[in-house]
Amino acid sequence: MVGEACATDFGNVGWLRDLLVPLAVVLSGAGLGFFLNLRLKALDQRFRERATMRDRRMALFGDMAPKLNDLLCFGTYVGHWRELTIEDALRTKRELDSLYYTHLFLWSDTFGRAYEEFIDNCFATSGGEGTVAKSKANIDRHRRSIGHENWPVAWNDRFVESKSRTTRSTLNLSYRRLQQAMSEDL
Repeated sequence: MVGEACATDFGNVGWLRDLLVPLAVVLSGAGLGFFLNLRLKALDQRFRERATMRDRRMALFGDMAPKLNDLLCFGTYVGHWRELTIEDALRTKRELDSLYYTHLFLWSDTFGRAYEEFIDNCFATSGGEGTVAKSKANIDRHRRSIGHENWPVAWNDRFVESKSRTTRSTLNLSYRRLQQAMSEDL
């Protein structure tokens, strides 16, 4: 009789198994759904953050691109270079530096190196604190385009000596690297 009671008790647990198996399936499904929902929300958040970052970079690119092109024209004597004075180029450099350093957190290290390389190819900036940057463009070409009689003598100090000039090919190459870095960041 004792043996029969034990066998009967074990035989009656089938109803418990019938209850627990579907319950376990439902709870597993709910847990999986909850986990997937969290992951999808995290992915959506990252997507939105990247889109916001891309939009901010795109707006900044829109502000910087024409100014970078002005410096390229000034240093390679193409496009509207004759319309640009050394004062225009220096003002453009200051505006670009302001945009670059204010928004530095938005750009990659690759972009930062490319920007600094391009600016270093346009200007000598190591004159010390309080000194004005000097253009690495060819002063003779700029002086000829304006005319010797119209050339302000003060501008002579705004250009480096001929041995420190940047070649047009070097400036073009650094500009292309900068554009490539910008496009990769966008």
